[in-house]
Amino acid sequence: MFANDKTSIITYASSALGVCPLTKDKELLYKNAKFYSSGGTNANDAVGMALRQFVGVSGNKSIILLSDGDVNVSDSNIEKAQKNDINIHAIALGEGANSNALKKCAEKTLGEFFIVKTSAELDSIYDRLSANNQLNFDYLSDTDGDGVPDDIEISGVPMPSGKLVFLDPTNPDTDGDGLSDGEEVGKLYRVSPSDVPDQGALFKFSFDVTSDPTLVDSDEDGFEDSTDISPLKAICFVDFDHYKQFKYGEKTTFTIFVDQPYVGSREVINPNDLNEFVGHTYVGIDSGKNYKEYAGFWQLNDYGVSEAVTRKTVYGCIRRQGRAFFTYGTNSEEIDPFKTNGNVYFESNHKWDIVYVCTKDNLELGVLNEYASNYILPYNMMSNNCTTFAADVMEYLGIKPVVYIHPWQSSEKWYYSLALYLFMFSGYSPADAGEDIRSYCPLYIYMGKEIDGRGNENIGVMEGRN
Repeated sequence: MFANDKTSIITYASSALGVCPLTKDKELLYKNAKFYSSGGTNANDAVGMALRQFVGVSGNKSIILLSDGDVNVSDSNIEKAQKNDINIHAIALGEGANSNALKKCAEKTLGEFFIVKTSAELDSIYDRLSANNQLNFDYLSDTDGDGVPDDIEISGVPMPSGKLVFLDPTNPDTDGDGLSDGEEVGKLYRVSPSDVPDQGALFKFSFDVTSDPTLVDSDEDGFEDSTDISPLKAICFVDFDHYKQFKYGEKTTFTIFVDQPYVGSREVINPNDLNEFVGHTYVGIDSGKNYKEYAGFWQLNDYGVSEAVTRKTVYGCIRRQGRAFFTYGTNSEEIDPFKTNGNVYFESNHKWDIVYVCTKDNLELGVLNEYASNYILPYNMMSNNCTTFAADVMEYLGIKPVVYIHPWQSSEKWYYSLALYLFMFSGYSPADAGEDIRSYCPLYIYMGKEIDGRGNENIGVMEGRN
């Protein structure tokens, strides 16, 4: 029964007796469902009483006629049922039931007919009849006009996960995400109990659910349902923090972030974009409890073409969260951020193209900050750069390396190609680090782009696998 469905109980022997009037009160129905046997099977009297109860009642109307004996439903009562679109479902219980008469009564009123040997078989029949009754939605009111009948919103809508969500029948957009409840739960259709394992007879209807109508972001990936390409499956996350929380929860993770000069290429230098000249690699530790440590290694001052070609060694700079440390081979000294012309910022804000994340037992918070604060090596783009620092950190923490030394690949610009060829250099680089992660890591994260059927474009964090 839906919340607004009404049911009555009529018993009959030599005459009919209404033991409970039409009501939505399930407790009252249970209280009055007391049956007895006293002889006689005046089914016609019971059907007539049921027909009279339906006078002035709108909606889908059915009579369930259960008999274990003879049946005497008159043609006039059958005609009244036909005229008022009332189905009579007939159940023949036991060998003494007049199956032919019951079947005729059901067929003429477009009802269903069942034969059962024992009362233990009745539950499954009532479930079926209830399901068929509930699947006729034409008579159900829809106060907010969202396409989901009030009774269903109150009774609950099953999600694909099995969760039952309850909606506001007076609000067409329960979660306020810009999609109506009807758009999110989709079209209603019938399922049999066997199609919904472990739910018994609970769900007799289902929906083409596209998103949870009680949540603005059903899959908690940071994209609201109204723009998400997959509202129920987190395949694309709005940012890395959402991904980490969804994937790892409170676990402490180590991450290596790579900003490549050319996405998906081992070309070490991008001469067309000075902001992406060689890219950048940095690392981070996240406890999942709003505690983050990020660190990256930079040249302290500008490092241009001539410095790169001549492999010049310069002062280094370790950047942490809003702090920087000057390095040059013998010591590490904190730099006054106000004297660096804005060169110090939160390292975690740096863009990236691809990352590798891992968990490690006994990874202690603070260890990255301590290591970074005591890093004393100078900067050299060829031999000791940001990717070298990331590799050093992984070795220090006992994490299996995922980036390696490679011969540097030439650039499309002939003078960079000539310089690299003359030096025949091998080393770490963000370009190779990114491709190592793509090639060798079973699971990695990258900035991707997906477009859904409505034309929405999501640019966000996605998983890649080897």
